[in-house]
Amino acid sequence: MLALHPKATRVHIGCDEPQLGSHALTAAAAAEDPDGVSGVLVQHVTRTVGVARALGRTCLMWHDAAAQMGERC
Repeated sequence: MLALHPKATRVHIGCDEPQLGSHALTAAAAAEDPDGVSGVLVQHVTRTVGVARALGRTCLMWHDAAAQMGERC
């Protein structure tokens, strides 16, 4: 998406509609993470934000995606 919008300074990463835990790989990762599905989402968002920041972009994410996570996340 960033290649299609080279002048964009911000990227919306959403995260308000993921169906986490429904795929076998995600469920397995959540079973191993102390924070469960929230921990898997945090890892994914961290990697995504890292890529966007490396490309000089600021990320936006829906609040409700993070509001349901535990304080540690």
